[in-house]
Amino acid sequence: MKRNKLLLLLSFLAVVGFAAPSMAAGTLKTMGTHPFYKPPLTSVADLQNMVQKHGSAVKQGFTKAGAADLYPAFVEQLPNAQIETVQVQPGQTLEWMLFRKMGKGPVAVARNVVWGGRSSFEAFKFSIQKDGNEYNFLVPLVCGNIALVDVTAAPVAEVPPPPAPEVVPVAVAPRRALGNPFIIVGYEHQFDPSEYIFGKVGYDFAITDQFHLLPSLGFYGQVHGKDGESSIAVDVLASYYVVKNFAVALGVGFWPGALVTRDQYGRSCDRDKNNVDAIVAAYYDLPVQWLGMKPSIYVEGRNSVQEFDNMNLTARVGGGLMVRF
Repeated sequence: MKRNKLLLLLSFLAVVGFAAPSMAAGTLKTMGTHPFYKPPLTSVADLQNMVQKHGSAVKQGFTKAGAADLYPAFVEQLPNAQIETVQVQPGQTLEWMLFRKMGKGPVAVARNVVWGGRSSFEAFKFSIQKDGNEYNFLVPLVCGNIALVDVTAAPVAEVPPPPAPEVVPVAVAPRRALGNPFIIVGYEHQFDPSEYIFGKVGYDFAITDQFHLLPSLGFYGQVHGKDGESSIAVDVLASYYVVKNFAVALGVGFWPGALVTRDQYGRSCDRDKNNVDAIVAAYYDLPVQWLGMKPSIYVEGRNSVQEFDNMNLTARVGGGLMVRF
């Protein structure tokens, strides 16, 4: 009889021991240890791509959170949701949060979470509406863990007064942005030799998420060397993202000769003629943003198609910083 009581007491202590860590897990003090998604999110487009590419995992997480019926509205409304970046302060409570243990394995759900860190963290904030309710979400940039903050009544839409009889409303379809303007500044070396500082302005046309066209107008100012002179250049590059942040490009450029060409005695001459250049290039998008601008590391090599047999003298290679607005 005493042995049975002792076993019952030990069992009770074991249950309490296992339960205590589970109750303490409601306070979250570090962010990014158990990410749903890697690497960190850097833009709204990253968030939308994460949900699109990992839809099955997101759906599994909503099901485990008891919100399976909310998932269709979530994926349907997210592309057009008003998403803003906020600083989440200590003490913020969350009804539930999706995560992966150490960033691996199946999706898990933490409930009744309180942010107990010493400072704030950056997150995307947006709302999804369903059945007259507004579901408010936070997604920390560092880990991509989708978290439900709370559920409130959806605001009642105001009904505008009817238009005057002579006014005919015209529906205008929203235009999809094709890309972004950009600038490139850098240094270029010609093997002959010559040294150039160059700058370009252009526009990045996003034909698809992977394939882009980049026309540009540039100025190459010679700062050292006896061969070649300062010139303008009109380039068109076709680039393809082989991985998420890295693209390679091929293109052509029009190098209309030197603006002022002189021989070694200072006399005018026609040594540089109009050339069509073949261009190979590559760029890497840095995982940061500067006041809404996205920087990239850019490199290029170019040579006149008329001088392929003299590439050891006429080829130009260089690189610099590309910034898209």
